[in-house]
Amino acid sequence: NMAVVQWLKEAKWKPKTYWKNCQVFEEKGRSIIFLKYVVWACHMIPTFGGPDRMYYLNDIVDADMFLCCGN
Repeated sequence: NMAVVQWLKEAKWKPKTYWKNCQVFEEKGRSIIFLKYVVWACHMIPTFGGPDRMYYLNDIVDADMFLCCGN
């Protein structure tokens, strides 16, 4: 089993409404990896009103939002 992974890097762009610990990322590239190497996934939210291909990191999620592979 394989997956396409979208790699991200921290963006210099910041939203007009900035909050404490706000993290914005932009697309860096893609690659294909084996699912056995995936430990956790995360929830990335597209930015609205900002540049294309930018995402907020949602790190306040419950255990149901994470993807555990290999179990």
